[in-house]
Amino acid sequence: MAGLYLLVALASLMCLAIIIRPQLLWHLSAWQYKNPEKNEPSDAWYMAQRLGAAFSLVVLLIMVSTVA
Repeated sequence: MAGLYLLVALASLMCLAIIIRPQLLWHLSAWQYKNPEKNEPSDAWYMAQRLGAAFSLVVLLIMVSTVA
């Protein structure tokens, strides 16, 4: 059970990081492009990442509250 809580805690921290600064995901994959500045995602992509992370965080919190 402790492993589940650890996994949920790590996933929650990752979701919070994406909600606060979604550019982190882009910086981790920007090395794949020859010209990263021209391939940087739009603001809509960043907003979609934030919304997805927020939804995932809510699901994680609901999952923990039902298991506990």
